[in-house]
Amino acid sequence: MKKTLRTHLLSTLLMAVIGLNSSLLAQTVFWSDTFDAPAGGTGNNNAGAGWTINQGGSGSNQWFLSQPSSCGTGTGIQVSCDGFICNFFGGPSQPVYNASVASDRNAVSPNVSTVGRSNMTFSFSFVCQGVPNLDYGTLSFSSDGGTTWNELPARYQGVSSCSTVVIPVPAQYENIPNFRIRFRWINAVNSPGATDPAFSIDNLSLSSPSQSCTPPTVNAGTAATICAGAPTTLGGNPTATGGNPSNYTYSWAPTTGLSSATVANPVATPSSTTTYTVTVSGGDANCTASAQIIVTVNPLPVLTTTPSGNVSICEGQSQTLTAAAGFSNYVWTTPSGTVNGQTVTANQAGPYTVSATQNGCNVESDPIVVTVSSTQTLNVSADGPLSLCPGQDVVLTADAGFSNYLWSNGQSGQAITVNAAGTYSVTAQGAGGCDAESQPQVVTISAPFSVVVTPSGNVSLCEGETITLTAQAGFSNYVWSNNVAGQSLTVSTAGGYSVSAENASGCTGASSVVNVTISNAPVASFSYTQLDEEEYNVQFSFTGSNADSYFWDFGDGTSTQENPLFAFGFDNDWPVTLIVSNNCGSDTLTSIVEVIKTGITSLPGLELTIFPNPAVDYLVLNGKALMAEQVELSILSINGAVLMTQSLNLQGEFNQVIDVSQFASGLYLVQLQNERGRSTLLWSKQ
Repeated sequence: MKKTLRTHLLSTLLMAVIGLNSSLLAQTVFWSDTFDAPAGGTGNNNAGAGWTINQGGSGSNQWFLSQPSSCGTGTGIQVSCDGFICNFFGGPSQPVYNASVASDRNAVSPNVSTVGRSNMTFSFSFVCQGVPNLDYGTLSFSSDGGTTWNELPARYQGVSSCSTVVIPVPAQYENIPNFRIRFRWINAVNSPGATDPAFSIDNLSLSSPSQSCTPPTVNAGTAATICAGAPTTLGGNPTATGGNPSNYTYSWAPTTGLSSATVANPVATPSSTTTYTVTVSGGDANCTASAQIIVTVNPLPVLTTTPSGNVSICEGQSQTLTAAAGFSNYVWTTPSGTVNGQTVTANQAGPYTVSATQNGCNVESDPIVVTVSSTQTLNVSADGPLSLCPGQDVVLTADAGFSNYLWSNGQSGQAITVNAAGTYSVTAQGAGGCDAESQPQVVTISAPFSVVVTPSGNVSLCEGETITLTAQAGFSNYVWSNNVAGQSLTVSTAGGYSVSAENASGCTGASSVVNVTISNAPVASFSYTQLDEEEYNVQFSFTGSNADSYFWDFGDGTSTQENPLFAFGFDNDWPVTLIVSNNCGSDTLTSIVEVIKTGITSLPGLELTIFPNPAVDYLVLNGKALMAEQVELSILSINGAVLMTQSLNLQGEFNQVIDVSQFASGLYLVQLQNERGRSTLLWSKQ
């Protein structure tokens, strides 16, 4: 049940604390927390960082960090509702408070260093609402980072508007690194009806008496730029002056690269650009002054040369050595002395180095060692005469012991094979990389020639005939392509014949090929295929051999084509005669050709189709018999030979499946017949 909040005055002890002597206010704030950014600045604002909230207790109330402050602008830290009632009315910003019995909630500050501090005071602003003596806040201090707590006797209660409390901090909390502050909210009964928040804290500060000192004037020195590895002295001349007192101590940071961090003028040798800070104390650790100096470190440049490393030149030659651009004050050190400039001409053996300056850093290159080599003689030998016949070649070989052989025809390697007339020489690198060149080698090639054979070209013989081939006179060592020697050759077998012979220079020439063919007597043979159902068209195919001309006699017509198409007048057994001939004779064949009538309407009263067509393994006869029929089903070859028969009883619609997997690929006929007639269909097997 809700109760109306009753406002009570603080206890007599609290009022005594608020009324402390004003001399306590003449202090300097060394730590504060407004729970608002920014951190640091005057008073060293903590900006709400590091607080630990909601430790201990239970109930629907809890601490909230950075809620709208009840003391001025900005945010603070407070105990607010967190339960059904609060949520029902819209959250902790609503004027609803529903405390629960035995709610014990803590808000603990981060560690605060009081090293060097004495006579401290602590102040904070607060609002505290609830049932007096039952709902209240307390303040505790810890000297060991929150392990143990000393809760002060004052209770903060019954204050509905912002009030400020100033409390002297006991001496036991002076000069320690982990001083902590705890606010604790306790309510012992359900007390709805109060105004939210129940306990609100803001504007915390820790103060100690102001120090009276005059800090020294500090001079860290003039900013310096050095090369990597070079030293520079930090600090002024002097580094510190004035101050009170004046028994100075020095602390340089960072200590990286310093000869000492506690002297006025240390020597710095940093490896990279570094900002050094010197802090000078005049004897009081709280009375210091600082200054900074930036030491810029330029990395040592790398001075390269072209070429680099070891360089070999030949006797009488020179090599230009060039240092990298972007430097100044180039000085070369050579075997004969020093030379100024970015480049130098090397014609003597020995080491060459160059020094130069960049960004104030003087560096030296790695040495270039120059060697001078003498020239060598390069000879060429041939594996045969340099006068060649057409088709011959000669191998030219240079002396061993060299590298990078390059011949005048563009080929590389120690040896080359030559089959073209010309002048050939080679260059190569000897010891020390010096070039050597051979004397020229002149290669000649005799003009090509051919041998004439009579007769020439293509020669045709009939089986059993011979012919004599005769080569042109005036040559020697005639050898025919079938390895028969002599100027003439008698031929009785088919093939290509040629002859080779030598001229007076010992070079070989050859004839063109004479192609001899042997013709056999022709052989007459043919096959045929009937193509359609009604026109009796038959395609004839010549299957014989050696024929040059053809004459077909179909009984009622003729043809001279090799594979004629002929249309017979009606179905019948037709005698067909084929006469073939060539230059070696002729041959005649007469054969009976069966021309049959095919179609789907020959058997009256039967409708018939077949599928699939072409067929693979099975052929389906599909149709309709207008009356009961007993028929004989036959599979015929395209030449009419019966391959399979079976009897069928047909009536009405039917589908008859026929296994044709045993038949080879080709054209076939399927035939249904009885005493009333027959129907024949053409189909193909894949």
